[in-house]
Amino acid sequence: MRMHWRQFEYLTGEWYQRAGFEVEVTPGRGDRGIDVIARRRKENGETEMVIVQAKRRSGKRSVEINDVKALYYDRFDTGATSAVIATTTRLAPGGRDMVKAHKFEIYAEEKTNVLNWLTKMKTER
Repeated sequence: MRMHWRQFEYLTGEWYQRAGFEVEVTPGRGDRGIDVIARRRKENGETEMVIVQAKRRSGKRSVEINDVKALYYDRFDTGATSAVIATTTRLAPGGRDMVKAHKFEIYAEEKTNVLNWLTKMKTER
């Protein structure tokens, strides 16, 4: 997937916006690892807040476990409902294991899922 890292952040934000969230794409630098903040009011009146780390990588560079650990910490630090690591490649095995161990708190959207986003967004205009 050929795309500037900043475009990937905005693409991720648009995905959540189309899913009914109010979206804030954070500044490109100094965002402390959180690229997108997505909020929406649930039927029970509570606010759902999802924080996203968008990792635009090239080739076979995977997202390492330390990136996943940092985002997991950020979920608690911000009070987010959940955290998502979105990447144009894949998670390294340790990162994938951590996501599995903490399901419902942290999610991974790897290359295949991101490509599905693009397909859906093209057809749902």
